[in-house]
Order: sequence, then C-alpha cells, then structure tokens
Amino acid sequence: MNAAEASAHRVAPNELWCALLIATAWVLLLRPGSFSLPYFWDEADVYAQGARWLALHDLDPTPGHFPDDWSRGHPPLLYWIGGVAFRLFGAGPLVAHALIIPCTIVALVATYVLGRELSGSRWVGCGGALLLGCSPLFMTMGVFFLPEMPLTAFTAVALVCAQRKHYLAAALCGVVLVWIKETGLATPLAISSALLATALHTKQYREARKPIAISLSPVLALALFFVWQRIAAGYFVFPHHQNLFAERSFNALSAFTIFPSLLLWHGRWVATLAACLGCSAFLLRKETSALLHPATAALAIIFLVLGNAIFFAKMFWLERYALPAHPGVCVLLSWAIVAGAVRMAPRVRQLGMLPIAATTVIGLISLYADGTTPVPEHTFAFADIIRDHQAAYQRISRDGEQVILTTWPLTTELREPWLGYVDQPMRSAHPDNLSSRDEQPTAVLVDATSHRAEELRRYAREHGMSQRWRVRTLEYYRAD
Repeated sequence: MNAAEASAHRVAPNELWCALLIATAWVLLLRPGSFSLPYFWDEADVYAQGARWLALHDLDPTPGHFPDDWSRGHPPLLYWIGGVAFRLFGAGPLVAHALIIPCTIVALVATYVLGRELSGSRWVGCGGALLLGCSPLFMTMGVFFLPEMPLTAFTAVALVCAQRKHYLAAALCGVVLVWIKETGLATPLAISSALLATALHTKQYREARKPIAISLSPVLALALFFVWQRIAAGYFVFPHHQNLFAERSFNALSAFTIFPSLLLWHGRWVATLAACLGCSAFLLRKETSALLHPATAALAIIFLVLGNAIFFAKMFWLERYALPAHPGVCVLLSWAIVAGAVRMAPRVRQLGMLPIAATTVIGLISLYADGTTPVPEHTFAFADIIRDHQAAYQRISRDGEQVILTTWPLTTELREPWLGYVDQPMRSAHPDNLSSRDEQPTAVLVDATSHRAEELRRYAREHGMSQRWRVRTLEYYRAD
C-alpha cells in the first residue's frame, strides 16, 4: 500500500467518533456487575495493594522504597497512576476499575482503526473489533485493575501509529508500555523487527535506519528503569522473576503455550479455521505476493505473536499475559477471512462475515460460562465467586468474632474491608503461618477448589470442628 492509498484509507473523524461511541456503549453495558465489584485475585493482593501503599506513602515509587511485596519488581507507572487516583478519590474498587475502562475502549477502537487502515476495508475493521470485543478473556480483563488492559490498549495504538508511519508516536507508546510492565517491550521490538524485515526486502537500508532507531528507544527507557532498580534495590531484574524463568523447563509443547487462548478459545477456532481457508484462496489463485508482502504493521503483529511465543515458552504463564497480541491477531484473522471470501465469492463478500459472526456468538455465549478454561478469571464467571465469598462472609459475621483458618485470597479478603468483601475486618490465618501464631483458629473456611482443601478439612476434624454450612465451593467448619 503506497502513501496515497494509505491516506485514502485513513479513518475519518466522523467514523472515528462513531467507533468510539459504539465501543464506549459496549464496554459500559457488557459487564459482570457494577463498577464497584470487589477486587479479585491478583488485583486484590498485588496491584490495588501497591497503588494504595503509594497513596499512603507520598506517591514515591522508588525501587527500594516501594516494597517488593507490592511492586514485584515491575516498573511503577500503573501503580503510580492508581496511587494518584486513590489519593484523590479513595482506594475502593470503583476508582480502580474506572481507570481501566478508557483502556478497554481505546483497545477496541484502535483494533477497528488498525483493521480498517491496514486492509482498506470497514468489514475487516468491524470484524477485528467484533472478534476482540466478544472475547471473554478480553472483556473480563477489561474489568480488572491489572496491567494487561493498558498494555493491550497502548499496543493497539502503537500498531496504528506504525501503520501510519508515525514512528515517534509508536515509540512514545512503547515507552509507556515498558514503564507499565517489562513485557511491554515486545511491542516496540516487534515494530522495529518489522521495519528491519521490510528494509531487508526492499533493500532501503539507509531510509530504515532512523525509524528503526526511534522504534527501539523504549529499550533504553526500560534499561534506565533496570539501572534505577539496581542502584536503589540492589538488583536489575526482580529475583522472583529470575527464578520463574529458570524453574520452567522447555520442551516441544512449550512453543505452543500461547496459541490455545489466542487462536482457539471460546469460538476463536472458527475464525482461525476460516482464516486458514481464506489464505488458501490466495494460494489457489496464485496470489502469493499478497501474503508474502504484507504491510509493516502486519509484520509487526506476526513478530509480536512470535515474541510472545518464544518468551512464554520458558517464562511463567498466565493467559492474560499475551492479551496485547490479541488485537493484532483479531485483525489478521478478520483480514484473511474477508479477503479470502472476496476471492472465492466476490459477489457475496458479506458471507465472509459469517465465520466472524459465529465466533462472536460463541464468545458471547461463553462470556458467563464457568469451567470452560482452567481458572475463573477468564470469563465473567469470576463474579459468581465474588458473590459467593460475600455471602459466606456475611454468614460468618453473624457467628461472632472468630479466627478463621483459610487460604489465599480469602485471607486477604477477610482482613481488608476496602477490597469490597466485608464491612468490618475479620481475623484470618493462613495454614503456612499457624506455627507463628499465639492464638489458634476457632473456625475453618475451606475453598473446595484449593489444592489445600483436604488439609484444611483434616485440621478441622482434628480440632473437633464440624461443617456448619456450605456456599457453593466454600465450606465452613466450627466447633460446637
């Protein structure tokens, strides 16, 4: 696509405002509950905790001053923004979740713009945004105060900037990315790799030097953080992260770690299969040049996926970690489906949207489904767990003051009312800390999904406790 074609495909302001309004309505309406839904899992025990600590300690995120228990050695930008918001408006879930809403909206709008300008087709832009916006993993992460949604939003914007050849703007997005989390480095590396690959193909090395250098500037920004961390805290990379990288063994299957959630989950397999068929249409018509000479942004998307695949083949893995790769993948899937349909049936090109429609329907059906993935944070089913915990804690509060033996994250939820679960703090103990406590637990709360559930049941029996009631997976034991 030359400069004139790229300019002709540029999204007009009215079109952009329309996309923004639709994305805003989608994000605000499609939610598992109110904005004040209590914090859940890592946001409750790491990110919200860290932002609250900064709000209470002069907003100083300096490594060595900001405790490792909260920072986990990550760059401080998200913590600091959360800390400022908590300082101004309080540390409740409503405040933190409100910070993530704009990121979710921007991710959707940027995905549409990327698909629209990369392909020159509104169908591709709409298809990419639909695939992303109907993904349970994406929509659920849009509810949490976690770094993944800001990373996804700035990645999608950086790819749009790269497509428009605004490499300085893409680099600024990259700086924001690496100061949110180290894994944000994947995006500027993908863009610079795409520029290098394009230069090798076109042999325009001199023209590519400046854009590549600009695109690599976020590497320097991250290096500066590591140096700052080494001077202030005594290490370049957080030792826990070094251990996680060393502990995971590599095998052949590790190379496929990221692909199930990226290409198969919750109906995405339909779009992936249709995209493969679409690519085959190019091959059958011997139009391989359209596949072998994609735009720089398309190459960047491919390098972003490969970078995630390589890194997480060895590093500790949660499916949300690869979320920044999803917008680009959705765009490429939509592009292959729509373009393939045009070549196979040019008079009924709208049929190309059928696989996308099928994928979105399956995604929406799966949105509230439980048990479709290894953990509940991948769908809105997590909200049912929150409500179960709240119901259980209300029953415990009517039982008088107790010292409750339970597992994480229930221990934290019971102790800290600001997380949104209890009105008054309750005393809790973790099994690992029993030997260091003067007072022994008087009740046991068992999460049946925990790997330590049987250990807690055995403790209850040995101390003369019997089960009093059960709320779904939560079992409450107390002595007579």
